[in-house]
Amino acid sequence: MTDARPSTRIVYWFDQNDYDAIRQLFADDLQLPESFDQWAEAVEKETREMEARGLVPRKTVIKPEKFAAYCAASGLDQNVETLRAFAVIVDQQKDERGV
Repeated sequence: MTDARPSTRIVYWFDQNDYDAIRQLFADDLQLPESFDQWAEAVEKETREMEARGLVPRKTVIKPEKFAAYCAASGLDQNVETLRAFAVIVDQQKDERGV
């Protein structure tokens, strides 16, 4: 028997009030648009494309201070690869809390 459930994809999300702080963390690595609205529109488009391919996007909110603290405590660079890994951790913690 095969599992017919669609695959889930973690989509990191930033609150509008945190967007400038996030941009500062990723000044060189993550090319973020100047405005939150431009960024949100691009992510929403990407999310719709995922859904069209049968994937289930799960938005995971990343707080800049928590991400920076995670990187500092782990000795990791603040880059997109670390951000993706951190988003998975945050999403798992959310599941464990039943949120």
